[in-house]
Amino acid sequence: MLALVAFISWFVLLPLDFKEFGESLAATSLFLSNAYFNIKSGYFANSADFQPLLHTWSLGVEEQFYIVFPLICVLLYKFFPNKIKLFFFILWLVSFLSATDLIVDASSKNKFYLPWYRAWEFLTGSLLAVGFGKSIIQKIPTQVLSFIGLTMIVVPVFLYTKNTPFPGLTAVPPVIGTALIILSGMKAQDTFVYKILSLQPVRYMGKISYSLYLWHWPPLVFVFYISGGQSTLFTNTIAVAIAVLIASLSYRFIETPFRNKNFLNRMVLFSNASIFIVLALAFGVMARVGNGIPERLPEDVAKVSQVALDINPLRKECDRRSTEQVKTGDVCQIGAQGISPSFAVVGDSFGDAFIPGFDYAGTSKGKSGLVYTYSGCYPLLGTMQGNGKCDRYYTEVVEKLRKSDDIKKVFLVARWSSAVEASRVGLNTRNDMFLTNKDVTELSVESTRLVFQQGLETLLASLEDKEIYIVAFIPEQHINVPRAAGIAKLVGNEVNIQVSRESFEKRQLKTRDLLTSISQENTANIIDVSSLMCDEHSCLATKDEIPLYVDDNHISTSTAVELSSLFIDVM
Repeated sequence: MLALVAFISWFVLLPLDFKEFGESLAATSLFLSNAYFNIKSGYFANSADFQPLLHTWSLGVEEQFYIVFPLICVLLYKFFPNKIKLFFFILWLVSFLSATDLIVDASSKNKFYLPWYRAWEFLTGSLLAVGFGKSIIQKIPTQVLSFIGLTMIVVPVFLYTKNTPFPGLTAVPPVIGTALIILSGMKAQDTFVYKILSLQPVRYMGKISYSLYLWHWPPLVFVFYISGGQSTLFTNTIAVAIAVLIASLSYRFIETPFRNKNFLNRMVLFSNASIFIVLALAFGVMARVGNGIPERLPEDVAKVSQVALDINPLRKECDRRSTEQVKTGDVCQIGAQGISPSFAVVGDSFGDAFIPGFDYAGTSKGKSGLVYTYSGCYPLLGTMQGNGKCDRYYTEVVEKLRKSDDIKKVFLVARWSSAVEASRVGLNTRNDMFLTNKDVTELSVESTRLVFQQGLETLLASLEDKEIYIVAFIPEQHINVPRAAGIAKLVGNEVNIQVSRESFEKRQLKTRDLLTSISQENTANIIDVSSLMCDEHSCLATKDEIPLYVDDNHISTSTAVELSSLFIDVM
């Protein structure tokens, strides 16, 4: 599976995606893909829909469990042979309670990929194996037990969405449902569920299930990828059909022979496996070090798609400095060097994306500035964003700026429309990004707007002796621009990517009203980015066929420099 996916990726994936594929390939070969995807699941993470090896995270979790758990069993059988059930239950309980935040606050962690939060799901099977639940069979008719189990598995398929928190309590129905099916199966040969699960097509799917798991995801990703990120029922059906076909062949010609212990001796098996691991690691490192090896692709495709790598070169160094670093003045300085800073850039990831433009403007006018950006946090005071971490950060920033007589001008840059509308458009569309504070706790768009207004007015009032510029109305595109433009060129389609002016203005309507009102009452100035990025018909995503964004909404370094004229006149 890894070999074939790597072969196809060489010809299909654009540089940034191929670079990340190489990283995931190396991690997967060592059964550490769950750790890799956990690390990569941050703010700027690539969309899961474009990761061909994403599904291997569960193989990593399984492998890690199956290495540690047998060692625990050996110790238990040696020292506590009569307490196996009790210890299994204790392990199950600790893992389950941790996954549901009842004994460990894991809200800041991505529990989805980490084995200790998933162990209770495996341990449910372990409890069955040592006799847990047998009394249930005696008390509940198997017809009822099996039907409840099947219902608990099927219902979440239709009710859960991509926004459903998982794992945790939401993992209980499918896990316990599966346990009930296993329990009822011990003497359920006359039940309705048994008859359904005994149908030949169902049994065949069970037979090829491991191969199907290995192959189910890559076809979906590649079909989705080549179609430019526009999946349909037709394309998904084709992808599933391909997956079932390959899984059937894989089961027949790979899995079945390997089940014969005489097919390969251990020496041949382990030596070949070791060689492949080394090759996979080497291939992955090559893709990573070579920045996705753009030379694989036609020159025009590589030129367009490489814009995805044109991010603010100072991001890692300057973005998301800690409150302690802010307090001690350990932040980045941009613009002209060797002089005292006279301006500051404060904002979220949109502010970070604009740093090259501010750097260019400052250098051009002989001015120096400080960077106070924190991706994922709107520059507001008094809000509960990020469990309070955003408020702590900007409180420290405001305090630092208030004490600085040299800083005359402050530029506030943010994804204001997301804050006002409690939503995000584009690849990772969301409609539940509500803002609250200690007084307003209702989760609604109306309450969010009130919290936003209070938070921004509080921040502006705290900086009343500064000259404030609110940089706003940055067009949000609905697709990853470099990827869509690159794939369009790769498959020979026309590049036509932008949002209409009408759609843009509709999205910005309430934001314009609020920012205009707030700025007038607090003597702040508004810098309208759309004045340079939009015409009367649309807000362009490309210029001369070159993307203006590195993804679906963050502008590229080149675009930021081109937009520096917005700041040069007020420097």
